[in-house]
This record gives sequence, C-alpha cells and structure tokens, in this order.
Amino acid sequence: MGVIYAKASIARVGSLDWLFREYKQTKAYLEKVSKRSWPSYEHSMQAVCDLRNKKGERIGSLPIKSITPRAADKVYEMFIKNSAGESVLFRRGEKLVGLCRKASRVVHRLYPAEFAVECERDGQTKFPSASVERASACRRTSRVC
Repeated sequence: MGVIYAKASIARVGSLDWLFREYKQTKAYLEKVSKRSWPSYEHSMQAVCDLRNKKGERIGSLPIKSITPRAADKVYEMFIKNSAGESVLFRRGEKLVGLCRKASRVVHRLYPAEFAVECERDGQTKFPSASVERASACRRTSRVC
C-alpha cells in the first residue's frame, strides 16, 4: 500500500514551498547546515511561506517566477518591523533574505526552467513584465535581484 498524503501537504512544482522542500534535500542543506540549526531554518522557511499577499494567497503557494525583486523587498520590510511597527529587526530580515537567496541558488542549478530567465550579460534576472528602465536601474545599483 502506498502512503496517503493530505492534499495541502504536497507542494506544487515551481512554488516557494517546493523550493524549500527541494533545498532541504540537497547536500548544501544536509551537510553544510548543522542539525542543531535545522529547527531554526525550518521555522524561518515556514514564516516566509505563511505570509499572505494582498489577495490573501499564501506566498508559499505562489510560483517562484511570480516573486519579483519588489515583492522580495516587501517581504523583507514585513520581517524587520516589530510589533509597534518600527523597523528594528534588521538581523532577522537579513537572515531570511540570505536563506531565500541560498535556497534559490542551490535549487536553480537543479531546476533552471522553474525560475525567471537570466540575462547572459550580467547575471541579473529578467521578468517578462519588467520595464527596461527597471532592469537598467537594477544593473546600475548592482543589486542582486
């Protein structure tokens, strides 16, 4: 007999939930992250995935291709605010951004088709709806998109 999974527990291929699931199965996570830190990483991944966008959708269920640099900045802003609405938790925000960046880079090597198209020239990410001005501004500031 096969294992019965709850419908909600299976992440769609290409979603943020799927990205973290795949990352947790790679050598980069299993060997480089200490077992003692796994609960902290799991909590951080779950916190990012459980956020809701303006439409009320879980961010974890959205396709990776739909998460733009602007959306990532909004997620960062949500995590650095404390309960009073002040921006003081910068370390927490930086930790989450670093975790998402690492997971994205590791899984991108394995499944490049699930990610946005990359520019061959400078390694910046192109999104189908991004304007030329935004792409050039991103290159000028040399930010990692």
